[in-house]
Amino acid sequence: MLVGDLICNNELRCECNFSIYDCTNGGCSFNSGAILIWDSEASEKIMKTPPATMLDMRIIRIAQDNSRLILEAVKDQSWICTDPDSAQYRRTAFELDPSGDVFELYQIQEIPSEDGSDDPKAYKIAHGFVDLNEIELKSVLDCYGYESLEVIQKEYGTEWKGILAECQFELESACLDNIVSGVPMFTFSEAEKFIKNYVGEQ
Repeated sequence: MLVGDLICNNELRCECNFSIYDCTNGGCSFNSGAILIWDSEASEKIMKTPPATMLDMRIIRIAQDNSRLILEAVKDQSWICTDPDSAQYRRTAFELDPSGDVFELYQIQEIPSEDGSDDPKAYKIAHGFVDLNEIELKSVLDCYGYESLEVIQKEYGTEWKGILAECQFELESACLDNIVSGVPMFTFSEAEKFIKNYVGEQ
């Protein structure tokens, strides 16, 4: 359900004050880290209804705080480039997990030549979904030299979940566990174009 489906519903009257909190970064709630972006009691003095950008946000949780309705909502995030050197792209798959613990990723993966030849068509596409609830956390942290999860959280702030997902994805890619089947070998530029076309950058 979108915020607009609830707030601007002609068949449902909302006769209480409400607040909208942006929980897009995941791992937060209205009383722990989420950003207050609309308060009906204060904001309606300026605008009657929230702007379209807020109405299009997806509600992931409804709560009550005293006499106020609390709407925790997320933006449908698009792809972001997290490493241009490997054309790595990441998005939060809120449709699979509203809490923001599942990520979809793409990147270019070099495939070593069996005979050691220098073939320009030496690249394939790595793609996969990473569920942070299913990874072997200690193994991932050890591979990247992090002493604890708290170190990543402190270093990357609200982006820590995405960074952890990238680490897991890169480990799978290095083992060729998430190579897209049925796709030919590419040059680097061909592979880059393939990914950019998919994520909508070209």
